Amino acid sequence: MDELLKLAKKEKLDELESAWMELIEEESLDLDSVLQAPQVLAQRGHKERAESLLWFLADALKESGRHEEAFRAARAGAMIVPDSELLRGLLLELYRPYCEHRADAEDLLQSTLGAEGMALDQGVRSLEQLVQLAPGAYVFDSRQNKAGKVLKFDVQQGGLVVQFQDEQRTYSSAFATRLEALSEEDFRALTVFERARLETLAKENPEELVQLLLSSVDKRMPMSRLRLYLEPVVGSWKRWWSRVKGTLGRSAIIGMTAGDSPSLFLRREPLTHEERLLKRFRTLSGPAEKLSMALHILREAPDLSGSAAELAGTVGQELAALQQEALASADVVAVAVAAVIDALARRFPDLKLAEAHLPDKLKSADGAAMAERIEGPEVLICVAEFLARERPAGWVDFLSAMMLGAPRRVCEAAARALAEHGETEALRRACRTILQLSLIHI
Repeated sequence: MDELLKLAKKEKLDELESAWMELIEEESLDLDSVLQAPQVLAQRGHKERAESLLWFLADALKESGRHEEAFRAARAGAMIVPDSELLRGLLLELYRPYCEHRADAEDLLQSTLGAEGMALDQGVRSLEQLVQLAPGAYVFDSRQNKAGKVLKFDVQQGGLVVQFQDEQRTYSSAFATRLEALSEEDFRALTVFERARLETLAKENPEELVQLLLSSVDKRMPMSRLRLYLEPVVGSWKRWWSRVKGTLGRSAIIGMTAGDSPSLFLRREPLTHEERLLKRFRTLSGPAEKLSMALHILREAPDLSGSAAELAGTVGQELAALQQEALASADVVAVAVAAVIDALARRFPDLKLAEAHLPDKLKSADGAAMAERIEGPEVLICVAEFLARERPAGWVDFLSAMMLGAPRRVCEAAARALAEHGETEALRRACRTILQLSLIHI
């Protein structure tokens, strides 16, 4: 093969032809390598010789019954010497089986490869495109920015007849390559020709609806663009979005960024909702963030599949390790970790989670530190409820101190815990201190 290329580059045409004729008799050919030689000849102005070599190669392969290789060689010839009339007849013969499943096969062949004046490379591309675009196929004209549906190929009408939403257009064989073949599941086409189906999906299967859009148009879309495509199908956007946002957020196929106006995207690898929650949990570094996420997972549990318990167990194991570290370093966060572990254990009593351990004695100073360390009110509320159930030594002073720097919801939870257990005096002291602090800051 390398010898052929060397001869072509040195333009030793007679030697190349002799070597070529010997080569095409071989039973095994590396066509990609062989075809480099006529490519070089054509580039250097020896088109007739290139044309001759290509015809001999394709014809020899055809006669020996190697039709697929003959097809490849002839097609490559169309690209190398597109003005070859010698190859035109052979291409028509080799492409006929390619089109035989079409009732209009002969019309397609004669309007492309058989069309006088149409270059072979253009003829091949047009024919291959037209064979794809059978009646009923969806197409997209990027210049018109419209999706259409192929009605027929009609020589009398001048080519490929396509129905769009507001008009019918005919594309000549040469211009059919302007059309992009669309999947039968393409959102743009379904909007025009199967809108009722999309409207049904909007009500019954919003995940599939959004998946169709993203897979058809763009694998990632901001909310504004998503709305542009979907609003004509779903009706009231705000009402529909508020109804389906949770479903889409739990999708294994569709991802959603955070925020009030998220972007939606197709996942490279589908993840279950549980897998995504665990992944988010493990990406967090701070104990406070991990505890907030653990409670978020707990709140999601009723909507999770049967693997919810497995997820809770994994999170519980990781929190147990965090608890040991916090206890060893006398970190006040140990109290919050114990509270969240207890919440997991109460929600999933069959799991063998680590026991919730507290320091030997709670200190009021630790309660104030807790409110400073942990911003998430859900975690602090969980602490208040846990301490009210367990009532370890020092819990009253701890909760009273925690109220001083905590948000209103946390104060209300701590106040309820103290009141329910008759610690009204401690509650009054805490309230007086909070009022005094408020006056100081006025």
